[in-house]
Amino acid sequence: MKPHEWKWRYAILFCDCVLVFGVYFCVDMPSSLQVDFVAGEEMHCHGNESMETGGCCDTCLGLGPQRYNLLHSFLYWTSSVLSLLSGYCIDRIGNRVSAVLIIILTSLGSNLFAIAGTQLLRNTSAMFPLMIIGRMLLGFGDGPMRIVQDRVVAHWFAEDSVLAVSLVILTRRGGTLLNFLLTANIAVHLGFTWALWIGAVICSLGIIAAFVMGFLDVRGTNKLDDESQKLMASRPIKIKDITNIPKTFWIHVSMIGFHFCSFFSFVANGSQYIQLRHGYSKVMASYTTGAAYIGPVFFAPVIALLLKRIECNGLIATFVTTFSIPIYLMLAYCPAIPPVVLTVAIGAVYTFDVIIMWQVTINLLPPAVFGTGAGIGVFVMRFSIGLMNLAVGSIVEDTADRGHREQIHAYQNALMLMTAVSVLSVACGVLLNILDIRNGDGVNKRFIKNKPVEMSDTTELVVADKLSKQYNSNDTGDGTLEEH
Repeated sequence: MKPHEWKWRYAILFCDCVLVFGVYFCVDMPSSLQVDFVAGEEMHCHGNESMETGGCCDTCLGLGPQRYNLLHSFLYWTSSVLSLLSGYCIDRIGNRVSAVLIIILTSLGSNLFAIAGTQLLRNTSAMFPLMIIGRMLLGFGDGPMRIVQDRVVAHWFAEDSVLAVSLVILTRRGGTLLNFLLTANIAVHLGFTWALWIGAVICSLGIIAAFVMGFLDVRGTNKLDDESQKLMASRPIKIKDITNIPKTFWIHVSMIGFHFCSFFSFVANGSQYIQLRHGYSKVMASYTTGAAYIGPVFFAPVIALLLKRIECNGLIATFVTTFSIPIYLMLAYCPAIPPVVLTVAIGAVYTFDVIIMWQVTINLLPPAVFGTGAGIGVFVMRFSIGLMNLAVGSIVEDTADRGHREQIHAYQNALMLMTAVSVLSVACGVLLNILDIRNGDGVNKRFIKNKPVEMSDTTELVVADKLSKQYNSNDTGDGTLEEH
């Protein structure tokens, strides 16, 4: 039996989606409560002031912009380093064990972060280091777990990965969107501590999904024929395997990395900027920033089907990423435009790019080295996001004691930096398409199909599978099959 013939693979996909729903609920939790994390006691609510309608906070941790951005930077740096190292390990030990170990460590991180925000440790010398440790452990779910998720999709949905990838993205960003909709309200009505603990509980529910997915994966693998099991089996990775990955894959990683570091830096800092620029309340600013994830949650499957029909992933990614340049400029200098319109627009750009990113990854990386190649790619992207957050934190630092105009000017400088990085992303996209159309690597499959078949090695089948054949020819076929 082939993987696509086993009907229970959709149950595996469901567990694969649920696995990180809580993780992404927690990843952007500081963004929903940015005022609480950044502001000091001078912003404490007094008298008739309300956290819901005003810019004050009941629990003011006083981290400041730079230490607040370090919460994001350490998460992404940990995620990037772990992705680089864990990609190889996941290829060796398989999806089942990897999923269980990673989600346990991730849940531990969310619980440590919640403990650091309790009244017992709040505003003590131990609070910030414990928060950093918690965020670093949460990085296991942001980086390595993404590789496990997409490796599961690559194994069980290789024939129709577009829709499966879009559903995975939907649940990831569904958790993020739910965070922006609920966390600020929970903090207002139940308290800051309750908001952190509810996030930790939601994150810990992924442990159940990991065990169920592992059980179903064992049963499904045992039903596959020998050829399918061999393709799913783990094997030692060689340096030659990495060097044989097409150059277009690495250029695509650079393109998406530049776009992602600007997008995630805006989401991390957008809430306070919108409060300053437009006079919104904390809750309304959280809603507006979270609107960036409306696209991934509600339109990801539709966009995935559209991309599958067009089959020009590289050209579309470059085209839509170009729109991020004027969007950041309008966020900085056009206050008359409702910010929710611009956040939804930048979220639409992100939706196209994230679906295309993992679709190109699945198309260009053979199953045998998927974890390793994807791990290197995620390392580059997450490390750049961490650097960008650090840069933005440095730009807006030390403006809290200045006037309203100076604070807005600092955020405008940060948005100009995001604009410049987006220009680099588009430049990489142009180079990507030139090389792909010339070499026929498969990023833009429509151009491959339209080429006349003059030689046997120019057919679409060979182009799509040329790497896999090379890896399979190097595999001498050990007598034992390891868990994939």
